[in-house]
Amino acid sequence: MRALRSSSSRGTGPLPRGALAPANARVALLAVLTLAIAASQSDAALHVPRPAERTLENGLRVVVLQRPRLPIVQLQLVFPAGAAAEPADQSGVARLTAEMLRQGTTSRDARAVTGELDRLGGTLAGSASRDYATVAAAFLTQDLEAGIELVSDVVLNPVFPEAEFRRAKNQTLRAISQLSANPRALAEEQVWALVFEGHPYGRIPFGTVESMGHIGVDQVRVFYHDHYSPDHAVLAIAGDVTPERAFSLAQEWFGRWEKKPGASTALPAPRPASTRRIRIVDVPDTEQAEIRLGFSAPGRGAPDELPISVASTLFGAGQGSRLARLWGGHSSGWGWRGSLELTLADAGLFAFGASAPDDSVRASVEVLTSALRRFLAEPPEERALTSARRAVRTAFALRLEKLGGLLSEWGAADRAGLSALDLESYAARVDQVTASDVAAAARRWLEPDHASIVVVGSASRIKPQLEPLGPVEVVGPELVAGAGTPPAASTYAPPTADEERRGRDIVRRAIAAHGGLERLRQIRDSIVEANATLLWNGQSVVGEIRQIREEPFKMVYSTRFANVSTVQTLNGDRAWATPGPGNAGGRGEAQDLDSLSVAAMRSGFESDLPHLLLAAAAAGSRVAARGRQQVDGLEADAVEVARGGSEPRMLYFDVSTHRLIAMDQWGVEPIEAPAGGGARFTARRIYRDYRPVQGIPWPYGEERLLAGQTQMKLTTKRVVLNAGVDETMFEKPEPELPPRPR
Repeated sequence: MRALRSSSSRGTGPLPRGALAPANARVALLAVLTLAIAASQSDAALHVPRPAERTLENGLRVVVLQRPRLPIVQLQLVFPAGAAAEPADQSGVARLTAEMLRQGTTSRDARAVTGELDRLGGTLAGSASRDYATVAAAFLTQDLEAGIELVSDVVLNPVFPEAEFRRAKNQTLRAISQLSANPRALAEEQVWALVFEGHPYGRIPFGTVESMGHIGVDQVRVFYHDHYSPDHAVLAIAGDVTPERAFSLAQEWFGRWEKKPGASTALPAPRPASTRRIRIVDVPDTEQAEIRLGFSAPGRGAPDELPISVASTLFGAGQGSRLARLWGGHSSGWGWRGSLELTLADAGLFAFGASAPDDSVRASVEVLTSALRRFLAEPPEERALTSARRAVRTAFALRLEKLGGLLSEWGAADRAGLSALDLESYAARVDQVTASDVAAAARRWLEPDHASIVVVGSASRIKPQLEPLGPVEVVGPELVAGAGTPPAASTYAPPTADEERRGRDIVRRAIAAHGGLERLRQIRDSIVEANATLLWNGQSVVGEIRQIREEPFKMVYSTRFANVSTVQTLNGDRAWATPGPGNAGGRGEAQDLDSLSVAAMRSGFESDLPHLLLAAAAAGSRVAARGRQQVDGLEADAVEVARGGSEPRMLYFDVSTHRLIAMDQWGVEPIEAPAGGGARFTARRIYRDYRPVQGIPWPYGEERLLAGQTQMKLTTKRVVLNAGVDETMFEKPEPELPPRPR
C-alpha cells in the first residue's frame, strides 16, 4: 500500500468557496468551519500522537493514535481497492462496492444498519478514491464497542442485495448525467483524464455510462472478494481510546476475518507528458468556457512534494497569488480558477485555469501560459515565500486537528514510508523550502509546452482559436460520461401512470396539511432567522443565519460563525457577495458571482418549505410516488418531483400527518480526499418541530446532511411572512469612490 494525501484545493476563483450559495452546502460549510477554527488555532506547534501498532494473525495491521481531547473515537479501514484496481471495463465498480458495504449484512438489512447508527449517534460510510477504498466511522467513546462491532459486520459480512445495488447504480448514472451538464465539473474531471491518459489515475472514480453496462451485482461481489482482505488492510483508530482497549476490540471483532486469495497489483508509474495536448469538450449552447491547464506532479514523500505545494500556493492560492493579481487586471467576464495540487500514491495533479467568454479562449490560454512562464523565470520574493510557507503549514496543522484528518495524514505518511516524527517535522521542513527549491521543482514539473489543456465550451467557436497551438481533440460531454446518450435524470425508471396518480394524491394531502394552496401562493416575501451549529469531524461552530426572500428570485442570505460573516444577494439572474459586518478588512466591495453560483443561489431560493410544496403542486411538474421508506424514524411516502429540465428532488411526507419531513437532492462536485476527483453527493434536509405561522405549519427545527453526515443543525428563532421587505436591500451597492484630493 502506498500513500494517499488529502487533497488541497488552494484558490477557486474570484470568491472563496465559503462565499458560495447555500445550495452548495458541502463546500460552504467546510470553508466557514475552517475559517472559524483558523481564527482560534492559528500556527500552533504540531503534535502527533505516537502510534501504537499491532498486527493480528490474519495480517491486519492495527494502529492506534490516542488523543483524549473529546470523548470521540474515529476509525478508518483502508484497502488498496480504489479505481486503479478496477478491471479496465468496469470503471466505477470500486466506488459501488465501497458504498454498498452498509446496505445489508448477513445479520442486518440496510434499515437495521441505519437504525443502529441512529441509535448510537454515529457515522459510517464507505468511499473509494483513485488509489484506495476507505471505510470510515465515528462514535462516542462510550459506544466504541457497539460501533466497532457494526463496522466489522458491514466489512466482513456484506451481502450486496440486488435491490440496493440497482438503487446505487441508478444514483451513479444520475451523477454521470449531472457531470455531463456541469462545465466546471467536466473540466476538472477531464484534466485528470488527459494528464493521466492511459493510466488508471485517469479514470472517473464513479465510472461511465458504458462501464455501468458491464457492472452487475456479481461484479461487485467479485471485486469485494478479490480486494477486501485483512492482510492488505490497515485499521487505524484515533481519539479517546487507550491502545490496550483498541487492540482488544480489534482482535475481538476482526480477528476471525480470514485472508482471501486475491492480490493487489502494483501500478505502473504515470509518465509525464512530453508534448502539449489539447482537448475540447463540446457543449454547443454556452457562451462561457471553462479552461484548465494540468500537469503531473510528485507523489507523497517525493523530494519535490513540498516545493510544489509551496509553488501551488504562490502561483494560485489566495488573493495575493500570481493568478489573483493577474485576474484583477481583466474584465469581469474572466475569472481565475486557482491552482489545485492533489497528491496520490505514485503521482499528483497540478492544475489551474479560468472561466472566460468562448470568443477569448485562446487569449486566456496564452495569458495563463505566460503567467506560468513568468513564474518559472522569476523566483518568488522572500515576503511572498514566507506567506506561502505559512499557508501550507497552517492548512496541514488544521487537517491534523481533526481526527479524520489525523488518520488520513498519518496513513498517507505511513504508506509513503514516513513516520509520526515526519508529520511533526512537517512545519520545519516546509520552512526549509527556499525560493531556489520552488523554482527548480516548478521547472521540473510545470513545463508550459507540456501542458494538458482542457476546454469545455462550444467547439465550433473554440477549435479554430486553438488549432494554431497544436492538434485539437474534440469530444462530446456524453463521451466524457460514457458512450451513448446520458441517462434520464431520474434515479428510477420513468413513472407509470399509477405512480403519477398516487404522487399527485400524496401531494394534495400534503398541501392541505400545510395550510392549503392559496395560503402558500399568497406568500410574497419572508424573513427567517435561525441559530445554527456546524458539525464536522468532531468540531462544532455556533452561529446565526438570516434569509430574506421576495418573489421572484430575490434573496439576501447572511451567515455569521465565530468572527466570520458573509452576505450574499440574489436578484433574478444576478448575484453578488460582500463581506459581512465585523469582518476584518472593512466592508469591501460587492463581487459578482459566476453563473454556477447564481444557479446555486436560485436553487437555494426554491429550497424552503413553501417553494418545495408549490413546485410539487405545479401543473407542469412531473410527480411520481416512489414507495414508502423510514425517514427520521417515521414511515414516509417518497415522492419524486421534477420541474422542467431541472434535477428531480425527492420529498418525504409523514404517512400520518402528511407533513413534509425530509427532502433529498443530488449533485456532483470535485470532492476532497479520501474520495478524490469528482463525486456524487446526496444532500438531505430533515424538518422537525412544526409550529403554526400565519396558518401554515412551519418547521422550526432542521438538520442538513451531506452524504449521510450531519453538517448543520438549525433552530429557527423567527419567521415573518409578507412583512413588506424593503426592495432596496436587493440592489447591488455602488463601490465607494475615494475622497477627492483637497
